[in-house]
Amino acid sequence: MSTQLTAQQLRDLTQHQNSMKPKPTPEEMINLCLVDDRKENALSFIQWLKDNKLSPTWNTANQWRSNYKSKHKICFVALCGRYGRFSDISAEKDIIGSWRIRLKFDRNAQYAEKDFFSEKVEKVIQDSINRCGYLEKRLPNRCMACPGPNPWNVYNENIGVVCPNHEMISFVNPDAETIEAAKKIILVNRDNIIEAVK
Repeated sequence: MSTQLTAQQLRDLTQHQNSMKPKPTPEEMINLCLVDDRKENALSFIQWLKDNKLSPTWNTANQWRSNYKSKHKICFVALCGRYGRFSDISAEKDIIGSWRIRLKFDRNAQYAEKDFFSEKVEKVIQDSINRCGYLEKRLPNRCMACPGPNPWNVYNENIGVVCPNHEMISFVNPDAETIEAAKKIILVNRDNIIEAVK
Protein backbone atom coordinates (compact mmCIF):
# COMPACT_ATOMS: atom_id res chain seq x y z
CA MET A 1 0.00 0.00 0.00
CA SER A 2 1.29 3.48 -0.89
CA THR A 3 1.79 6.15 1.77
CA GLN A 4 -0.01 9.46 1.38
CA LEU A 5 1.72 12.75 1.94
CA THR A 6 0.85 14.65 5.10
CA ALA A 7 -1.23 17.83 4.96
CA GLN A 8 1.89 19.95 5.53
CA GLN A 9 3.83 18.15 2.79
CA LEU A 10 0.94 18.73 0.37
CA ARG A 11 0.77 22.40 1.34
CA ASP A 12 4.49 22.83 0.73
CA LEU A 13 4.25 21.04 -2.60
CA THR A 14 1.24 23.12 -3.64
CA GLN A 15 3.05 26.38 -2.92
CA HIS A 16 6.20 25.15 -4.67
CA GLN A 17 4.39 24.29 -7.92
CA ASN A 18 3.91 27.90 -8.96
CA SER A 19 7.67 28.38 -9.23
CA MET A 20 8.48 25.00 -10.77
CA LYS A 21 9.80 24.83 -14.34
CA PRO A 22 8.65 22.74 -16.04
CA LYS A 23 5.31 22.49 -14.29
CA PRO A 24 4.46 19.11 -12.77
CA THR A 25 2.46 16.67 -14.85
CA PRO A 26 -0.80 15.29 -13.49
CA GLU A 27 0.79 11.84 -13.33
CA GLU A 28 3.62 13.14 -11.13
CA MET A 29 1.22 14.74 -8.68
CA ILE A 30 -1.25 11.85 -8.73
CA ASN A 31 1.56 9.48 -7.79
CA LEU A 32 2.45 11.74 -4.87
CA CYS A 33 -1.04 12.63 -3.66
CA LEU A 34 -3.27 9.61 -4.22
CA VAL A 35 -3.20 5.96 -3.22
CA ASP A 36 -4.90 2.70 -4.10
CA ASP A 37 -8.05 2.81 -6.27
CA ARG A 38 -8.16 6.60 -6.41
CA LYS A 39 -4.64 6.66 -7.80
CA GLU A 40 -5.35 3.95 -10.37
CA ASN A 41 -8.61 5.59 -11.46
CA ALA A 42 -7.03 9.03 -11.82
CA LEU A 43 -4.04 7.74 -13.80
CA SER A 44 -6.33 5.73 -16.06
CA PHE A 45 -8.52 8.78 -16.69
CA ILE A 46 -5.50 10.95 -17.57
CA GLN A 47 -4.35 8.30 -20.04
CA TRP A 48 -7.83 8.20 -21.58
CA LEU A 49 -7.73 11.98 -22.09
CA LYS A 50 -4.38 11.64 -23.84
CA ASP A 51 -5.62 8.79 -26.02
CA ASN A 52 -8.49 11.04 -27.13
CA LYS A 53 -6.21 13.99 -27.96
CA LEU A 54 -7.34 15.92 -24.89
CA SER A 55 -4.05 15.90 -23.02
CA PRO A 56 -4.32 17.92 -19.81
CA THR A 57 -1.94 20.84 -19.28
CA TRP A 58 -1.03 22.63 -16.07
CA ASN A 59 -3.62 25.27 -15.14
CA THR A 60 -2.73 26.16 -11.57
CA ALA A 61 -1.41 24.36 -8.50
CA ASN A 62 -2.86 20.83 -8.35
CA GLN A 63 -5.14 21.47 -11.32
CA TRP A 64 -4.86 20.63 -15.02
CA ARG A 65 -7.13 21.57 -17.90
CA SER A 66 -8.02 19.66 -21.05
CA ASN A 67 -8.90 21.68 -24.11
CA TYR A 68 -10.13 20.72 -27.54
CA LYS A 69 -7.79 22.25 -30.12
CA SER A 70 -6.16 24.44 -27.45
CA LYS A 71 -9.05 26.87 -26.91
CA HIS A 72 -12.26 24.98 -26.08
CA LYS A 73 -12.38 23.91 -22.43
CA ILE A 74 -13.33 20.29 -21.98
CA CYS A 75 -12.63 19.45 -18.36
CA PHE A 76 -10.43 20.04 -15.32
CA VAL A 77 -8.70 17.47 -13.16
CA ALA A 78 -7.94 18.72 -9.65
CA LEU A 79 -6.25 17.18 -6.63
CA CYS A 80 -6.54 17.98 -2.93
CA GLY A 81 -9.79 19.89 -2.68
CA ARG A 82 -12.26 21.81 -4.80
CA TYR A 83 -9.71 23.88 -6.67
CA GLY A 84 -6.55 22.12 -5.55
CA ARG A 85 -6.01 24.56 -2.67
CA PHE A 86 -5.90 24.19 1.09
CA SER A 87 -8.25 26.92 2.27
CA ASP A 88 -9.81 25.37 5.35
CA ILE A 89 -7.80 23.28 7.80
CA SER A 90 -11.00 21.83 9.27
CA ALA A 91 -11.72 20.20 5.92
CA GLU A 92 -8.44 18.28 5.75
CA LYS A 93 -10.21 14.96 6.22
CA ASP A 94 -12.07 15.67 2.96
CA ILE A 95 -9.17 16.96 0.86
CA ILE A 96 -6.21 14.78 1.73
CA GLY A 97 -5.86 12.19 -0.98
CA SER A 98 -8.87 13.36 -2.98
CA TRP A 99 -9.30 14.22 -6.65
CA ARG A 100 -12.09 15.41 -8.88
CA ILE A 101 -13.16 15.79 -12.49
CA ARG A 102 -14.90 19.09 -13.26
CA LEU A 103 -16.75 19.48 -16.54
CA LYS A 104 -19.54 21.40 -18.21
CA PHE A 105 -23.05 19.98 -17.96
CA ASP A 106 -25.34 21.08 -20.79
CA ARG A 107 -29.03 20.60 -19.98
CA ASN A 108 -29.81 20.47 -23.69
CA ALA A 109 -27.31 17.72 -24.49
CA GLN A 110 -28.12 14.09 -25.17
CA TYR A 111 -26.72 12.97 -21.81
CA ALA A 112 -29.23 15.16 -19.93
CA GLU A 113 -32.11 12.98 -21.13
CA LYS A 114 -33.69 10.60 -18.66
CA ASP A 115 -32.32 7.02 -18.85
CA PHE A 116 -29.20 8.00 -20.78
CA PHE A 117 -27.32 6.87 -17.65
CA SER A 118 -28.19 4.39 -14.92
CA GLU A 119 -30.23 5.67 -11.98
CA LYS A 120 -27.10 5.49 -9.83
CA VAL A 121 -25.15 7.78 -12.18
CA GLU A 122 -28.12 10.13 -12.53
CA LYS A 123 -28.12 10.53 -8.74
CA VAL A 124 -24.36 11.15 -8.69
CA ILE A 125 -24.78 13.84 -11.37
CA GLN A 126 -27.64 15.49 -9.45
CA ASP A 127 -25.49 15.56 -6.32
CA SER A 128 -22.41 16.83 -8.20
CA ILE A 129 -23.86 19.88 -9.97
CA ASN A 130 -22.29 23.20 -8.95
CA ARG A 131 -24.96 24.94 -6.88
CA CYS A 132 -25.01 28.64 -6.03
CA GLY A 133 -22.93 29.10 -2.88
CA TYR A 134 -24.48 32.49 -2.14
CA LEU A 135 -28.10 31.34 -2.28
CA GLU A 136 -27.21 28.22 -0.29
CA LYS A 137 -25.57 30.56 2.26
CA ARG A 138 -22.13 28.99 1.88
CA LEU A 139 -20.64 32.22 0.49
CA PRO A 140 -21.15 35.81 1.72
CA ASN A 141 -21.40 37.38 -1.75
CA ARG A 142 -22.59 36.58 -5.24
CA CYS A 143 -20.08 35.84 -7.98
CA MET A 144 -19.19 38.84 -10.12
CA ALA A 145 -21.69 39.46 -12.92
CA CYS A 146 -24.11 36.91 -11.44
CA PRO A 147 -27.36 37.12 -13.44
CA GLY A 148 -29.39 35.78 -10.52
CA PRO A 149 -31.30 32.61 -9.65
CA ASN A 150 -30.89 29.71 -12.05
CA PRO A 151 -33.23 26.86 -10.97
CA TRP A 152 -32.55 23.49 -12.54
CA ASN A 153 -34.49 20.32 -13.12
CA VAL A 154 -32.25 17.37 -14.00
CA TYR A 155 -33.53 13.87 -14.66
CA ASN A 156 -37.03 14.89 -13.52
CA GLU A 157 -35.84 16.21 -10.19
CA ASN A 158 -35.59 19.79 -8.97
CA ILE A 159 -32.03 20.11 -7.69
CA GLY A 160 -32.13 23.71 -6.52
CA VAL A 161 -30.34 26.79 -7.80
CA VAL A 162 -27.26 26.19 -9.93
CA CYS A 163 -24.44 28.71 -10.33
CA PRO A 164 -25.29 30.44 -13.64
CA ASN A 165 -21.67 31.45 -14.25
CA HIS A 166 -20.33 27.92 -13.82
CA GLU A 167 -22.79 25.29 -15.03
CA MET A 168 -20.42 22.50 -14.09
CA ILE A 169 -20.41 19.16 -12.36
CA SER A 170 -17.63 17.93 -10.09
CA PHE A 171 -17.19 14.22 -9.65
CA VAL A 172 -15.26 13.78 -6.40
CA ASN A 173 -13.25 10.56 -6.05
CA PRO A 174 -15.32 8.98 -8.85
CA ASP A 175 -15.67 5.21 -9.09
CA ALA A 176 -15.29 3.34 -12.38
CA GLU A 177 -18.94 3.75 -13.40
CA THR A 178 -18.90 7.49 -12.71
CA ILE A 179 -15.65 7.89 -14.66
CA GLU A 180 -17.27 6.15 -17.64
CA ALA A 181 -20.15 8.62 -17.38
CA ALA A 182 -17.68 11.52 -17.31
CA LYS A 183 -16.06 10.17 -20.48
CA LYS A 184 -19.43 10.03 -22.25
CA ILE A 185 -20.22 13.61 -21.22
CA ILE A 186 -16.80 14.77 -22.41
CA LEU A 187 -17.18 13.09 -25.80
CA VAL A 188 -20.67 14.56 -26.32
CA ASN A 189 -19.39 18.01 -25.33
CA ARG A 190 -16.42 17.65 -27.67
CA ASP A 191 -18.62 16.54 -30.57
CA ASN A 192 -20.95 19.48 -29.94
CA ILE A 193 -17.96 21.84 -30.10
CA ILE A 194 -16.83 20.22 -33.36
CA GLU A 195 -20.30 20.70 -34.80
CA ALA A 196 -20.51 24.31 -33.63
CA VAL A 197 -17.19 25.37 -35.16
CA LYS A 198 -17.77 23.78 -38.57
